[in-house]
Amino acid sequence: KMAEGLDRKRAYAMAGMRMFWPVVASTATTLAAFIPFLFWNSMPGKFMAYLPITLIFVLSASLVMALIFLPVLGSVIGARPGGKDESLAALAADADPASATGWLGGYVRIVQSLIARPLAVTGVAIVSVIAIFMWFGSTEHKSELFLDVEPEQAFVFVQAQGSLSTAEQLSLVKRAEAAITGMDGVQDISTEAGSSGQAIFSPDGSSSKPIDTVGQLLIDLATADGVHNGRRTLANIRDRLSEVPGLRFEIAAREQGPPSGKDVQIALLSEDAAALNSTAQLIREHLDSRADLREVEDTRPLPGIEYQLEVDRAEAGKYGLDISQVGAAVQLITEGVLVGRYRPDDAQDEVDIRVRFPQSDRSASAIDDLRIATPRGNVPLSLFVERVPAPRVSQITRRDGARVIDVRANTVEQGAGAGIVEELKVWIANQDIPSTVEVRFEGADEDAADAAAFFQGALLAMLFMMAIILLWEFNNFWQVFLTLTAVIMSTAGVVVGIQLILPYVSQLMIGTGIVALAGIVVNNNIVLIDTYNRLLSDGRTPEEAAVATAAQRIRPILLTTGTTICGLLPMIIQMNVNFFEGSINFGGASSEWWVQLATAVVFGLGFSTIMILLVTPVWLLAPHRIVRWAGRMKDRVRGKREAKRAVSQSSSGTANENNPVDRSLPAAE
Repeated sequence: KMAEGLDRKRAYAMAGMRMFWPVVASTATTLAAFIPFLFWNSMPGKFMAYLPITLIFVLSASLVMALIFLPVLGSVIGARPGGKDESLAALAADADPASATGWLGGYVRIVQSLIARPLAVTGVAIVSVIAIFMWFGSTEHKSELFLDVEPEQAFVFVQAQGSLSTAEQLSLVKRAEAAITGMDGVQDISTEAGSSGQAIFSPDGSSSKPIDTVGQLLIDLATADGVHNGRRTLANIRDRLSEVPGLRFEIAAREQGPPSGKDVQIALLSEDAAALNSTAQLIREHLDSRADLREVEDTRPLPGIEYQLEVDRAEAGKYGLDISQVGAAVQLITEGVLVGRYRPDDAQDEVDIRVRFPQSDRSASAIDDLRIATPRGNVPLSLFVERVPAPRVSQITRRDGARVIDVRANTVEQGAGAGIVEELKVWIANQDIPSTVEVRFEGADEDAADAAAFFQGALLAMLFMMAIILLWEFNNFWQVFLTLTAVIMSTAGVVVGIQLILPYVSQLMIGTGIVALAGIVVNNNIVLIDTYNRLLSDGRTPEEAAVATAAQRIRPILLTTGTTICGLLPMIIQMNVNFFEGSINFGGASSEWWVQLATAVVFGLGFSTIMILLVTPVWLLAPHRIVRWAGRMKDRVRGKREAKRAVSQSSSGTANENNPVDRSLPAAE
């Protein structure tokens, strides 16, 4: 408007009034895309909740800035360089956009040629999108629930079985510590002996630490210097520990996102202990036999023997004894009989006072020789107590009211977990699993299914809210549908980015990017359609309005798309700028977080923008062309009827002239 001669105050005032509702509608549709994220109550949803909350506040503030403060600031400091701009002059309200020169003139001519070939443009657009999805579907992809980011910390769980003392457990952990101390890429090592301590957890809250863990190492990896790589360091640690004779261990990178545990997690639930153990053994053996899996474990009780004492109550009653007295006697050779408590002066808690036999007399066989005092004198305990060996059950875990055994494993190749889980589902379906055993796939597979269901519901809710907003803005169902086609185009662009750049697919980040894109890419169509409707109301023909719309809106569309892409490119190439140190680095653990999301937005926005600038002006004319085509068909049908009627009348007149009897009939009647 300033190029047309308006002063900046009037120009910015007019811009604010004309673009008020398009800007409001654009912001509302973007907000509608993120609102469903607020109702995602699972663990991944709670982790991702900060993104929509931040965007909602930022977008709301930007709306106030754009509609109130920006026109005021522009009227004060928003002058443009003097002189006439031929390209801008061609965009004036009463000008012909075909007179534009340079790249803008070239674009106008392209749009004019495309408008003249609507069926070809529509066919090419549809075929292109379908071909992209077919290309994606024909390619195998690795997938992760969250992200496969470079680890900054890792656990090394040292495993052993048997009744080991604390000193023996510590010696095993020390062997592992000595093997990796001083390795390149290892900054610090924290050592802890014993089965307790910090561990990683599964989504259900259970510890994913191996059940036979006797100690663990927490390793801090060097990742911030740009020289060392956490993945390579972990591989070196694994190789170094494998050379330690007799050492069993498991390495787990500390998860930096929603906890998912191991790549493959199978839960077996049943009340039939025998069927549960046999099924766990079957699946465990199959997982052990696969070369693409490692660190296989299950939560069955560790092998061991425990003695169960079966008391003959009737026989004990003959000697005047009951169960409590028998238990007290047995405690003399186990943990001791509690006789009192006292609290030392330097302690806050009381200490038990227990009485038991000397260590040399405390053994399982000592129960057979134990004598107990009765009213009839001391008698051997073996007269009414039988010591029965049985498999040791250290703990019984229940889930949803049933006993549960978990079988877990990690994949050798990162990102292959989803494919292996699908193979295991087919294999288990072909096995003769007892009907009393329920098989569940948990962990990343369960969370991925939950995330997929959420994204489907969120997409439907988002499209419904967008449609309501757009219908309020345009009051035209075709224009609402045309605006929402940008969502499909943007998804095709995301697929192109995955194929060209990403080594794997992060289900959370790519899904979030697609939903976010749906709220962003429709803004271009909103601006185009609003301008088209205004030009129609100004008296232009549909073809003229479509061409002028494309010419007038291409600059703001390219500016908004270009600034968004340029803002996200550093995330894609993993560029880190440290202004305080004056350095620019590429790569690193922290830079991997946003590659997936930024790639989805950049490629989806770029592809959809190109398609919108070329296809939307053509599709805007569809209703008018259909009405014209229907009118022409109607006129053609009417013309044929009139011609047929004229021929019929002509034939009737000729027949009357050649037949006098016929001419006399009306008079006779």
